[in-house]
Amino acid sequence: MAAKSNVGTGTGSNIVDSGTALIPLMFHIDTSGMKKGEQVFKHIRGDHLAQHAGIAHIDLLNARSIALKGTSDNLGAFAVDLIHELPNSKNPNGELVQTVEKSAYTISDGDKSTVLHQSHANMHNNWPSDETKLTLVPSTEQDAKHKNSNTKKLSSAWSQHNDKDSLLAGAVGAGIDKKGINHILVTAVDEETKQPSAVYTLLQRNPTNTKLLGGRYRHGISSIHTTHNGQHAYKMTEADFHEAVANLWDSLTTHSPFSKGIGVRVTKISGDVTVPVMRNGTLVIDEKTKEPKTKVVDATTMKPTGATTVKLLISRQPMDPVLGFIPNEMKHNTTFDHIAAWTNVGGASGQVNPKPSPAGFESKFFY
Repeated sequence: MAAKSNVGTGTGSNIVDSGTALIPLMFHIDTSGMKKGEQVFKHIRGDHLAQHAGIAHIDLLNARSIALKGTSDNLGAFAVDLIHELPNSKNPNGELVQTVEKSAYTISDGDKSTVLHQSHANMHNNWPSDETKLTLVPSTEQDAKHKNSNTKKLSSAWSQHNDKDSLLAGAVGAGIDKKGINHILVTAVDEETKQPSAVYTLLQRNPTNTKLLGGRYRHGISSIHTTHNGQHAYKMTEADFHEAVANLWDSLTTHSPFSKGIGVRVTKISGDVTVPVMRNGTLVIDEKTKEPKTKVVDATTMKPTGATTVKLLISRQPMDPVLGFIPNEMKHNTTFDHIAAWTNVGGASGQVNPKPSPAGFESKFFY
């Protein structure tokens, strides 16, 4: 779970979403003397991104796409990847941002091409890259199921329930009844930790909700009310308690991958650069083709110092003052289940699996 960001312009501001639809970011990266295979990273944290975006919680970011453009002082070829998290033991190359589109860098040998690297964008020979627009794969908090829970996280009633300990707080075993069902008593405050109970708050705020746990904990049902050491307590089945905890955890936890931040990973994928052949300051012309002769050299030896600048423009769907959070229900993958539904084959069991073909991505830098 993540803390709220300070988006207001002063004390007491009640702004939840400033309405910013485009979020520009720029990363200036020292790429001096990089050799093929080497990587450098730049990154900002999720709380800083939320503050820059003008939102009270990172799950409200609701990003749809990212436009990427890079320039470099260095010669050679660079792959640029977007990352959420810097390298760690789990993701030694950083956690990649999930996008629909990718860019492939190839080399040619006559009429044959070999894919060397797949990335979010590529730059080559110190020329500015074309702008690349990347569609983001929707994440959990962007679906319709989480429309209301995204705003629940902002409620003062739930802000104190910001970790899993709070979800389990106030629970005391009440034994097994005659039917062999385990029961739990849930009080407003945990006797030992003094933490407020999220499950107790849930039941208190839904006194007439027939959909919550099958309506078994409506306040008019006398059998659910009891006391424990002087505190009012709800008597719940163990199964219902754990179901409530699971639902609260899904509602209150932070799902956006942007909670880990956003950054770039720049990989040198080729140190070679083609340059014209010069003799005494004059271009050497090929007698057959009548074109200037060229040669391939190691760019690292030509221009060891320099920097790379990567500009990002995050496009997002701001909250609407009337409609609230607007889910991103766009689906980008077509599966055999879809085909089966169209052709009325009867589900995935009726699919015909094609033989796998070689990916073609031979570089050790492809993840």
